[in-house]
Amino acid sequence: MKKKLFSSLVIIMIFILITILTISNKLESDGNLSIGFPFKFYIKYGGKRDILLDSNFDIKFFVFDIFILLLSILTFEILKKRNKNSS
Repeated sequence: MKKKLFSSLVIIMIFILITILTISNKLESDGNLSIGFPFKFYIKYGGKRDILLDSNFDIKFFVFDIFILLLSILTFEILKKRNKNSS
C-alpha cells in the first residue's frame, strides 16, 4: 500500500512540475498568462482589449487535466502489476 501511495505521489509531483515548467507568462509584453498541462485551464489576459476580460478559468479543461493525471496513475499501476506478475 505504501509503495502504491508513493508511486502515485511521484506521478502527481511530476505532473505538477510539468505544469509549472509549461507556464507561459507574457504579461510584461501585452501578452497572456496561461497555465495548464496538457490543456490550458487558466488564462489571464494582458494588454488593451475591446472586451473587458481579465482572466478565464475553464473548469472543463481543469477536469480533463485531472482525468489525464488519474489515467496516468492507473496506467502506471497496471503496468507495474503486469511486470511484477511476469517476473
